Amino acid sequence: MKGFLTYDKDELIGQSKGSLFTLFEAVLPYIGAGIIAFFRLRRLYERLGLDKSDLKVLESGLVGNVTTEMGLLYDDILLHYGTKEGDELLEVYIQKYGMRVDGEIDLGKDRPIDNPEAFKEEVRKMAEQHSGVSLRERHEEKVLEAKAVIRRLEKDLSSRKYKKVSHLIDLVSQYYVLREHPKYTMMKIFALYRKHIISPFETFEEQEKGGCDSEVLDERRRIYEQAHYKSTPLAMLSNGQILKPSRVDKEGDIQGFGISGGGK
Repeated sequence: MKGFLTYDKDELIGQSKGSLFTLFEAVLPYIGAGIIAFFRLRRLYERLGLDKSDLKVLESGLVGNVTTEMGLLYDDILLHYGTKEGDELLEVYIQKYGMRVDGEIDLGKDRPIDNPEAFKEEVRKMAEQHSGVSLRERHEEKVLEAKAVIRRLEKDLSSRKYKKVSHLIDLVSQYYVLREHPKYTMMKIFALYRKHIISPFETFEEQEKGGCDSEVLDERRRIYEQAHYKSTPLAMLSNGQILKPSRVDKEGDIQGFGISGGGK
């Protein structure tokens, strides 16, 4: 478990070259155990006639969800923006979560780590609108509320019933929070590959500066052309034939084909 959460870049590359599923095999059983435990806890609450609002309190008070930690760190940056602490937190965020972005499954989307200056400008604008209320302090309050629920259950339930409930709560606390970690690790791997994909577009600048030899340029050209050939075709017939334009489009023309979807 610890290894999955602390892979360095070399280990991530090594794992991804083999199989990404191999990487996830180490953690998916634990995530499954956490999710099952949460649903079993809900059913046990119903069977014992307990207040099901406790479940929301317990879930909100979980510690260790990587997406929650990312949100709390971002809010810390906004709260301390313009201070030395805020600047340090911003750099930590970019290094740790700079590969995360809305719609991040699209490898073409810019991320904070790609354009730190643009991200810092976005942070500046968000800081101006910040309410001044610390989300971390609110989250810590939720953690305390969850602990209070556990203490109340221990007091109100018989020893046998509490043992069943607390066992499921322990499983949820340890493993339910891991459900976001596979996606986080996948984005770290994607960030490494994005650099490799983007590199061919940097060859012209490097060539002008004389900082890149012909062998490197040839290899990057080969990788780029290989990726280009794997692009999804615009149109393909049922027999596998890929339709391609029969002429070079004139400037201003819209490239396309006349295709009937109702033909036999």
